[in-house]
Amino acid sequence: MGRMATPERLRLVTHSFDQLTAFERRNYRYFSETDAGLPFCLCRVRYLAKNSPLAPHLHEGLYELVFMLRGEQIYQAEGRNYCLHSGQFFLTPPDLVHSTGGNFEDKALYYYLQADLRQLRRCLNGPLAREAELLAQTARRATDGSRRVFPLPKEAERLLEELIGLAGEPGPLDRLRTFQKLLQLLLIVCGAIRQAPSGDGAEGLGGPRAPGSPEHSAMALAMRYVQAHISEEISVEQLARLCSYSPSTFHAKFKQATGLPPHEYILRKKIDSACILLANGRYTVREVARRLSFCSEQYFSAVFKKYMSTTPGAYRRALSGPAEDT
Repeated sequence: MGRMATPERLRLVTHSFDQLTAFERRNYRYFSETDAGLPFCLCRVRYLAKNSPLAPHLHEGLYELVFMLRGEQIYQAEGRNYCLHSGQFFLTPPDLVHSTGGNFEDKALYYYLQADLRQLRRCLNGPLAREAELLAQTARRATDGSRRVFPLPKEAERLLEELIGLAGEPGPLDRLRTFQKLLQLLLIVCGAIRQAPSGDGAEGLGGPRAPGSPEHSAMALAMRYVQAHISEEISVEQLARLCSYSPSTFHAKFKQATGLPPHEYILRKKIDSACILLANGRYTVREVARRLSFCSEQYFSAVFKKYMSTTPGAYRRALSGPAEDT
């Protein structure tokens, strides 16, 4: 997702397979607009290990959809965090700055589709004018709203596989089949977007899915408590009592609201704080572990490496220069 910030960069990467790195050759498969003469590109991405965070960027004039088949990823847009899980897709309208919010891209299998819907609508005008108008209406709704994560229909997964299978088949019949499958995929996506409930739409770490509900208020209270007591030991049982739920009910509601289990949410927030403390340069790794109430420096280091793909000592040295870490 998002390896390019402009249509020119898009063409450079998707059309020049020879310029890809060995990692990209193993893990990416591209279908670009030149393959079929259509205003879109499709990429299949398979990460077998953590990859670098996605830096803030935008796509000029292009809609982007990320279809998550396996794994999960946190994306950030307009100051909100969205946790994308298997069986969901993430929508970014044109010219919207987005990133992974400093989070590493983890092991996953997903597709991303980047399309110029205005140009596609011009292709459809005439016998497919109704379909073109539906795409335009849905695009306007998606651009105006803040909802970014939607359920991924099963049929969409099949179409993605069939589309990527047409890559490198530039014959007239293949071009027609590609056009038909692309339109079918986009109409299915439109249906999922139009059926989604209205509202804030923030998923993942941005907050609960139903603002104003008792569950929303309880989960918001739990998240505020975590932030306010980040230097203390925090248990799921504590948070459940705070919200007047049993631990099992709280766990289910918290994961539904935030996209993450409560224990993982706590650890991620502690690592966020650890990054700030380590960047400060005044604290050793041992002191940071103690200030955030990790049971040992070794456990802190293991958790830090899991989420940041580097050790806390290496992270601190990279930001503030060589120093003792114990």
